[in-house]
Amino acid sequence: MAKFKWTVEIEVDEVWVEDGFDLTDDRAHAMVCNDLAYAYGHEIRCKVIKAPDPEAIAKTQGYKSLAEKIGQAAWRKSVLKGG
Repeated sequence: MAKFKWTVEIEVDEVWVEDGFDLTDDRAHAMVCNDLAYAYGHEIRCKVIKAPDPEAIAKTQGYKSLAEKIGQAAWRKSVLKGG
């Protein structure tokens, strides 16, 4: 079956990044799936081709560095798992 491809440029104000927005492949997939609620997983593929510097995103979100953001995310994940 033929596939159709869109190339999309998304711009968001800094305030949304400060509030935690970061477009990942998973988030892009979830956004598209919201409109195509009855599509099968193999029918949709989303990939972020180019994104802002992850260090700049982390600092905009109030972290001292990307390492701090990743460390806090890992800690939160372990707490949720009960570890």
